[in-house]
Amino acid sequence: MSGKFDHLMNNQIPYVNEDRANIQPFIDGIININNTFKITTINVSGLNTTLKQEQVLNYMKINKISCLIVTETKLQTASAKMIYKDYKDITTWWSCDDDNHFLTGVRIIMNNDYAKYVIKKDIIENQALKLTLLLKEKIRFTIIAIYNFSNNSHKDEILEFYMKLEEILTAEKKLQDKIVCIGDFNASYDTAIAQQRANRKIFWKDRIFQILKKNVIVDINLIYHDKPGPRISPKQVISHTFGRLAHFSGLKKSFFVNISASSGPILMNFFLNCRAK
Repeated sequence: MSGKFDHLMNNQIPYVNEDRANIQPFIDGIININNTFKITTINVSGLNTTLKQEQVLNYMKINKISCLIVTETKLQTASAKMIYKDYKDITTWWSCDDDNHFLTGVRIIMNNDYAKYVIKKDIIENQALKLTLLLKEKIRFTIIAIYNFSNNSHKDEILEFYMKLEEILTAEKKLQDKIVCIGDFNASYDTAIAQQRANRKIFWKDRIFQILKKNVIVDINLIYHDKPGPRISPKQVISHTFGRLAHFSGLKKSFFVNISASSGPILMNFFLNCRAK
């Protein structure tokens, strides 16, 4: 393989002081989940039937989700363009790899109350989709939806994607964007950390976590497990559909969210003021 990937093949995940004390999941100890930007992600293993397409929208409606990242859509571009095109209350964006559509695909579905603040869309190596919203006080909020190849035979394509992702994160940091990287990475953060602690070589596919940590993007599980907040539990504020829950009083940090078929989805509630730019 070309030496251009060498910088992705070192063995250390950079240490980052995640400064959890600055993460504020509550406003004065009170949550109003009806006044938040709610974002989550699901793996659908194909979005190519009418029934599943309807189920996805029902999932959004029932759980009052503002932005849903749908991974492993397995769609080609021509089909992706047609889905949800007649719905007036949502806007959708998609990334497809027509040459490998059975292995890839990511889609973002967003309520128009928030979609109108999207100022830019970028497709990243056909494995990810990036949206940038411009919020009040000129705050830039970037969502990067990722579905990584599960088949490791696509090593070159995956490492090309990692290089592009690193370039994008570096550029967004310079713009002081707040970032959420969310989706199915088909890589294990826990395994990568365990390997590092055992002084073993980290599997090449887990290098995505090096890139995220290097750019001070925090694992969302730290928020749920270490700082669930006082006086309230996830079951009190959301249905059991969601395995994990996190609340944020603003965009003070950047986060990554990695799901898999075996893990429950995470619902993130952001207290955002999107009423005026």
